[in-house]
Amino acid sequence: MVAAVAVLLAGCAAIPSNGPVQQGQWVQPDEQQEPRVRVFALPPQGGESPVDVVNGFLDAATNDDSDYAVARQYLAARDRDRWEPDEVQVYDPGDANPFQVNGTQVILSGRAVGTVSSEGSYRPDPPDRKVRETFHLVREHGEWRIADPPERLYVSSFDFERAYELVNVYFFDRTGRTLVPDPVYLRDRGDLVTEVTQRLLRGPTSWLRPAVSNQFPLSTVLATDHVPVDGGIASVQLSRDAQDTGLGERRRMAAQLVWTLTQLPDITGVRIGVKDGSFAPFDERPQTPKDWQEYDPKSPRANSAGYYLNGGRLTTVDGADAGPFGDGRLAPSVVAVAPGGNRVAAVTDDGRVVRVGHLDEGERTEVWLQAPHPLTSLSWDGAGNLWVLGAAGPKSPVYVLQGPGRRLVATVEKLGDRPIRKLRVARDGVRVALIAGEEDKGALLLGRIEWSEASGVTHVVVRDPVPLARQFTSVYDVGWAGPGRLAVLAQDPQGLRQLYYLSVDGSRYSSVVVPEKPVSLAAAQGEPLLVGTRSPNMIWKQSGDSWVKVDEGRNPIYPG
Repeated sequence: MVAAVAVLLAGCAAIPSNGPVQQGQWVQPDEQQEPRVRVFALPPQGGESPVDVVNGFLDAATNDDSDYAVARQYLAARDRDRWEPDEVQVYDPGDANPFQVNGTQVILSGRAVGTVSSEGSYRPDPPDRKVRETFHLVREHGEWRIADPPERLYVSSFDFERAYELVNVYFFDRTGRTLVPDPVYLRDRGDLVTEVTQRLLRGPTSWLRPAVSNQFPLSTVLATDHVPVDGGIASVQLSRDAQDTGLGERRRMAAQLVWTLTQLPDITGVRIGVKDGSFAPFDERPQTPKDWQEYDPKSPRANSAGYYLNGGRLTTVDGADAGPFGDGRLAPSVVAVAPGGNRVAAVTDDGRVVRVGHLDEGERTEVWLQAPHPLTSLSWDGAGNLWVLGAAGPKSPVYVLQGPGRRLVATVEKLGDRPIRKLRVARDGVRVALIAGEEDKGALLLGRIEWSEASGVTHVVVRDPVPLARQFTSVYDVGWAGPGRLAVLAQDPQGLRQLYYLSVDGSRYSSVVVPEKPVSLAAAQGEPLLVGTRSPNMIWKQSGDSWVKVDEGRNPIYPG
């Protein structure tokens, strides 16, 4: 079974059919990408074998339209109307033939790679999980057809990367000031702009939903079946519900639409309207990212300098003033600079005290926390909360500090007895990257941060930590390289410690050549990676495809 391809090619190369969901030269989902090759499904040809029918069905289900009209032709008559797949299983068939025939059964086998829910969210599978699905075939009018088809689609990793688009759909944090990406995979059926707009209006995925807000009223839908694009401007016509909102809500709705749609190929702006109504004042002209720079999810921090520790002193990569911890007097062991670029926090006094000062106010500091146990990790969120991790143990305490004596204790769910070794909070304050487990078996997880109040008491809970980077035997360090991307220092199954970029849903990763004996890293949006190595302790700065030695030191950081 050969699917039809609708694209003009300047040259052709062999197309692989297996391998992990991975890209060597990785483009982030919120960067504009080139249009993809689109493949159209073909119906059954007649006289096909059971394997041909199953293979044709899988191809058609991957490349078909929204209703799987062509794929349904491969099904037994009784199943054509009632088959409604609810998720996608991505698998790697390997080098061998993935099909086995047992009478009227065709068995599909391979290695499980990841699962895409009906909402479009991706979750990586454990590396040892296998795929084994049995397709039952029956004869109808002399042709083989599939009876009782599975409720999930099976898509090879190559076909998945070709036919599905990773898109960041943006929603606001609880304060309404910061956009948070919700990565989803959508099947590119030739009208991706309409698909993405509809996905935005449906609201966030179930994992992210409790921690973010959608400014569109729940009943808001597209007033048209299609979002036309003319000269790079997408014209979005909304239902009347969008008009019955305040100016602030319409501002944030416009920002969500603009930042979500302009990541798509050739979309430079959005014209927003309301059927038989007004979206004033934002319907007077097309809205572009320049109109909504205040909400730019990728905007660099005011202070994006790199820092590191050298002999008990906080030092900057560019030689700027390092503030109250720059003279070695307090001998900090762990340091974090706030994203705003002014405040700096450090663990001092034998690792049990957190002090906070300002980079431009000399030696003065305030004690924010005195703990009965060692403190091992600091991280600021964009709202000015300082997250502090206690010594690794079965119940690693996580503090959220809001000022001197203003301490909350965060609950981290579903870790069992695994100690938390490191945490890094995203600038949006909605997501936190955790490394949990024993020292040489650290697992990377992404948790959702929820805030609530009851009887005047504020509660902070990290819920539903999702395992990422399951292809690695251990993760040692992690940093936020952007709103949708992590930098990870991890060990692969061959025992090699390497640096990787990893999407926040775990679906994409790419490796980065790293100096020998790396032990720590620092990452930030639009900034070169920093790496700390041991024997000797040295700080390195990425420069293109190579690394430049900065200075002796350890524990590199960027603000955050």
